[in-house]
Amino acid sequence: ILGQHIDKYPQYAEFIREANELESLERAEQEKIEQMKESNRRQGVSAPAISEEKMKDWRAPYFEKSGETKQGIKQVIATNEKLQVLFGHLADNSVLGVIDAMSLVQVEP
Repeated sequence: ILGQHIDKYPQYAEFIREANELESLERAEQEKIEQMKESNRRQGVSAPAISEEKMKDWRAPYFEKSGETKQGIKQVIATNEKLQVLFGHLADNSVLGVIDAMSLVQVEP
């Protein structure tokens, strides 16, 4: 109602503009959600079963690194928003285990 009579209440113009913008963004987001629901997506991902015998003998990979290198990698993981998706839920000792499993790979630019 206020939007229809904005000429009578110019002091609310910014508020109405923001509300309309928010409503438009929410509508667009809802449309994206509906499109995703309708798209053909795989139902799940699975891997072959691993026997208990193989699990018993498994050892995490380990590649030697200096303390400075480990700290640098840990800092990058802690401050990078995208890496937080992968590592943010891990405890410190688990992050260090992942860091220990990383190996240096040379790539050409």
